[in-house]
Amino acid sequence: MKVQYYLFLLFCSVALFMGCNARQEKAAVELKPNCEEFLKINHFSEIVEEAEAKDTDLDLTPEEHDILMEVYSRILKNCKRIDNQPDFSSISAENLNIDSTMFRIVLNALAPYMTGEKVVGED
Repeated sequence: MKVQYYLFLLFCSVALFMGCNARQEKAAVELKPNCEEFLKINHFSEIVEEAEAKDTDLDLTPEEHDILMEVYSRILKNCKRIDNQPDFSSISAENLNIDSTMFRIVLNALAPYMTGEKVVGED
């Protein structure tokens, strides 16, 4: 019985360790010389697809959440306005130093709110 118990504990420890390592690989903040840090969450499109399929919030770690908030901030801060409407041509993933897939997904989610088509808190 003791052997089975210790094997079970060993299995749980290995499973937990492997799960933690897999999760830590999701977030990635890379530094590029003479720039703001490059923002990327590994497998972000998969995280979004999972959340949409389950109709739940994004399953993000605190570090990933901070990265996502910084992406929102860069987009909102750098998007110029013409005639009180956002000029999306003034921003790109490259000039904001954001992963291109993540930039596209976040901008598509933000755009209706930036143009006034949607209001935060209303469905």
